[in-house]
Amino acid sequence: MNSSSSALGSILGKGNGPAAGVASRTAHLLAGPEPDAAVNSVIGLARALPALDDVRKVVEGDDSELSLTEVEQRARTEEVIATALAAGDASLWVIAQAVERAARGRWWRKTHPTLEAYVQDKVGRSASYARRLRAGAPLALETAERTGVIPNPGQIRDMRRTEQQHGTDAAVTLFDVLVQVTADLGSAPTAISIKAVHEALPPVLPELPEQQRSVIEETTREVLGASEIEQESNGSVPIGTPSEDESEEVIDAEVVGDPLADLEDALRRLRAVNRDVTREALAAGREAADPERYRRISQALLSTATSLRNRVSKG
Repeated sequence: MNSSSSALGSILGKGNGPAAGVASRTAHLLAGPEPDAAVNSVIGLARALPALDDVRKVVEGDDSELSLTEVEQRARTEEVIATALAAGDASLWVIAQAVERAARGRWWRKTHPTLEAYVQDKVGRSASYARRLRAGAPLALETAERTGVIPNPGQIRDMRRTEQQHGTDAAVTLFDVLVQVTADLGSAPTAISIKAVHEALPPVLPELPEQQRSVIEETTREVLGASEIEQESNGSVPIGTPSEDESEEVIDAEVVGDPLADLEDALRRLRAVNRDVTREALAAGREAADPERYRRISQALLSTATSLRNRVSKG
């Protein structure tokens, strides 16, 4: 067990009873050296929580003493919160599900004036932030279990748009495809790329999972410029490739010219373009009367930027 796992184990070793047992099992999950250990630990933490249906829903105004069952459920949940906080951002979604149970059972009713005060005390986060996490937690944990990658809150925010329009399977598939395609491009999914792919999807996706994935993958590659990069790597002739005579002229220019000066000139032009593509310009484009034209332009901008970034990184 590594030092961080040992420290976590010492934190969790405090206390006795069922809650301490849950904490001990959770610490063991977090100690695994396998690449997917983080995903497994998050899923294990979530499963260590009491089942939401087993938590008695307490109505507003009920100020009764907590029952023995509620005390045990609360203790178990707070152990999971402590473990998740120690495990880092990957376990935010477990914290969110833990708060969901605390809210349902109103376990704070004898110790704190409001749920917001309880969340601030136990989690150290604002109530509004916790609400956003609670809303995204089911999709985040489903995605983690099915793809082996834990999405962050920003990614989930945009994935939920896909979930609302096309369903949970489509949202998870979109993230899974993005993970694979961006890995091929030497990068990783971002909230921006998720939003761009979502906005480029057709209004209705096929019902069959294989066909749905095919459409999502094709759209993803178009948005990220992966098709163009594949053409270049496969030896195909991309649009704009010079003819043999033009190639000879390019070679001659390279012989007599300064390649670094050419790159510096290209950089100056790129900076000029970057100054022109302002937030105001993009906002005005979104509000224009031709949304389809704006969609094509924004996709082309993302595709070109991604293609350039990967060309430079592969040098």
